[in-house]
Amino acid sequence: MSILRLVLIGIALLVSSSTWAACTKEGQQESCNGTGSADQSVLFVTADADLYDTCSLVSSDGSVEVQVTIDGTNWSTAVALEAQGVEDIIRVLATVADQLYWFGVKAKYIRVRQVGATATTAAMRCWDQ
Repeated sequence: MSILRLVLIGIALLVSSSTWAACTKEGQQESCNGTGSADQSVLFVTADADLYDTCSLVSSDGSVEVQVTIDGTNWSTAVALEAQGVEDIIRVLATVADQLYWFGVKAKYIRVRQVGATATTAAMRCWDQ
C-alpha cells in the first residue's frame, strides 16, 4: 500500500472519528479511552487492531457496543462481549456500567460506540495472547 494511500486513510479516519487519538500503543498492547454524549457517538477507534486477538472493555454510566471492520470500510453489527466476574458465562451485545467484559477478535480496526442517550466513558485494552 502506498504511503499516500495510508495518509489519506488516516486523514479520513481522523475526520470521521475525532477520538482516534484516544488510543495509545504500549509495547505489544493498545489502550483506548473516550467519552460519548449521544446515541451512536464513536468513543474511539483503534489504530491497527490486526496485531491483537483479545480485548478487555469497561464502561461507566451508560452503555457501549463494539464493532469491527476487516477491510477498513464495512463495519460489523455489535460483537458479542463476555461478562467477567460473574458466576455464569454471560454474552451480551452492549455493556452495563462498571462491568468488565472480554472479547476475542481478529480485525483491521475496532470501534466503540455509545448505545442510548446516557453519556458514557469507556476504556479498552487489546493484546495478542
